Amino acid sequence: MLVSHPLAMSHAKTGIQYEMHEASRLGRVDTIADLLQSSEQLDQQNELGETCLHCAAWTGQAATIEFLLDAGANVHITDSHGWTALHVAAYRGHKNIVDMLIAHGADIHRQTELGLTVLHYAKNYGGREVINLLVRRGSRGEL
Repeated sequence: MLVSHPLAMSHAKTGIQYEMHEASRLGRVDTIADLLQSSEQLDQQNELGETCLHCAAWTGQAATIEFLLDAGANVHITDSHGWTALHVAAYRGHKNIVDMLIAHGADIHRQTELGLTVLHYAKNYGGREVINLLVRRGSRGEL
């Protein structure tokens, strides 16, 4: 079953929150730092339910993820499909980001609205390195 994630296709393209999401997607830590007024901004969701972490995970922006995590971004927030940033990173095959998110407490057993786990996305889309990392970190499921 092919499962795609409609990331960032229908943003309301105005305001600071939109700018923070776009800066996260593009890896513009300097812009995020300039716009950031409180840690709550990091967890604000767009109409798809994405946070800055989701956006940075989609495009593989490791330095941005590190900045967001250090600034207090919540790794447990799900988008409108039940995806956490960890699901996104595993789907996209970003092993280093998967590792960072897990180190900051992301739940490797969390299921999406379809009942799919991070390991499912790694197995079907993310690649062997991500699978191996998840298994080493205690992920369970059929391979």
